[in-house]
Amino acid sequence: MEYKVKTLNDLTKIIQEDKILSYNEISFDENFDYDEMTGFLLKNQNDVRYICFLGFCFLKIANVEKGISQYQKAAKLKYSRAQCELGMCYFYGNYGISQDLKEAVKYFKLAASKGEPRAQYHLGMFYEEGVIVGKKPAKAVKYYKLSAEKGIVEAQMAVADCYRDGKGVAQNYEEAIKYYKILAEKGNLEAQNNLGNFYHSGKGVAQNREQAFKYYKLVADQGDLMGILNVANCYYYGDGIEKNYDDAFKYFKLAAEKGHPYAQYKLGVCYCHGTGVEKNYEEAVKYYKLAADQGNADAQNNLANLYYEGEGVEKNCEEAFKYYKQAAFQGHILGLCGLANCYFYGDGTAQNYEVAAKFYKLAADQGHPYAQNRLALCFYKGDGVKKNIKEAIKYLKMAAQQGDAESIQILKVIEKN
Repeated sequence: MEYKVKTLNDLTKIIQEDKILSYNEISFDENFDYDEMTGFLLKNQNDVRYICFLGFCFLKIANVEKGISQYQKAAKLKYSRAQCELGMCYFYGNYGISQDLKEAVKYFKLAASKGEPRAQYHLGMFYEEGVIVGKKPAKAVKYYKLSAEKGIVEAQMAVADCYRDGKGVAQNYEEAIKYYKILAEKGNLEAQNNLGNFYHSGKGVAQNREQAFKYYKLVADQGDLMGILNVANCYYYGDGIEKNYDDAFKYFKLAAEKGHPYAQYKLGVCYCHGTGVEKNYEEAVKYYKLAADQGNADAQNNLANLYYEGEGVEKNCEEAFKYYKQAAFQGHILGLCGLANCYFYGDGTAQNYEVAAKFYKLAADQGHPYAQNRLALCFYKGDGVKKNIKEAIKYLKMAAQQGDAESIQILKVIEKN
């Protein structure tokens, strides 16, 4: 909330009422008389409220020594706002003050005990993270709740998150939703997006994908990255809204331009398959690479495929091997298959049947039919493993049960013989 101050009387009313959460909520009119204010504050140093506000004014003009001195004077008089302001200075290292978390906790405790909501929120953070005071999740929730009841947005979000994740309190989606709704009504984008997630999953509320989409769209249209991604997925998969690849592409592009690796990967998919945009392998390579270089395993695998096939880029088995390896080492099942093939055929690396069989097995044991087929053939011929017809048949049957045509045909041949 912003408090506009045009005259000294406006400021006096704010200070005397003492309801403002933070001095930073005050904004002064361009014609405000600062000299008059300073003289007035100096004349009223018998009132702890004016002592404290003068400290704020000194800090704003970078007179740190006088600012802290004023805060300390007011804090010694047990003024909770001054205690909290000191805690904030030491917590954030504001105004060139050296960060000192022990001092911050000391002043936050003093202010929190008198009901200062910002101090309660920050003390909750200390108990949640376990810094200085030791990790005490239940105590963190206690202070978050006290602060949330007085309207501190960050505390309301913290309470909602604690109920959602079951941190310091029994997991309760309904309670989490209650707090997210309070925040959503204030225009909080994270809360609106989280409500979309609850309606999407049906946790704590009746599942309603259309309502989820409405929240995602509300957030996306305000430029929020996660909202943009969620809307893109909804359009792409027809989730809560009619499937629309053109709109999906538009939103994926917005998120990709903000540097999000998943969006860059999906944009690569769109260009690769001509989904919502004209097919363009060169553009697919560009976006797959952006995502791959940020560690997206799907993009690494798909980029490897394009290097392997020479689509959108000059064929380069060494580059294909590199990206298959990156994907495989993240456990990506197709990356494991691609890497195994590189070792088996000597594409982009020295041929090594033994290593190939190892990677085929990793993918096969995760249920991939192609890998099961390839591993079966390794056992059947003794490539990289000791020849074992029994093991070969086992993996062929696994692949055949998933409809792998080659495995079905090989099993028929084996049965005839």
